[in-house]
Amino acid sequence: MALETKLGPVRASFAVDTGASVNVLSEKAYKALKRASCDSQYCLIPNALNLKGVTSDLLDILGIVRLPVNLGKDTSTMHLDFNVASNFGLPFDGFLGLTSMRSNRMVIIPDSNVIKYQRKSFPARVPPEA
Repeated sequence: MALETKLGPVRASFAVDTGASVNVLSEKAYKALKRASCDSQYCLIPNALNLKGVTSDLLDILGIVRLPVNLGKDTSTMHLDFNVASNFGLPFDGFLGLTSMRSNRMVIIPDSNVIKYQRKSFPARVPPEA
């Protein structure tokens, strides 16, 4: 399942990954965000975290960044931490992990491909290979 969002001033799509405890953002999406905003915003903080991706390959983590994420009109902006990976190989801009989804009280309704957040429903698309 993938969710369309607004990440700061740019649009981004995130896979919903209930098996992940952290959020991951591709380096490509991070660079697009940096181009669309002031250079002093969204600085990477180095970290030594080792993460495995959905394919069990190790992700090359460049650092962590806190970003504003908005799902839609009339909803609060979430401020989430993302691990930025240079070798993110999915057809999305990143993925949202279970910890962020729980802490923001997001509910997944797989039967109707919907994510609920703040009493609103947001359509989630299913990738063609699913």
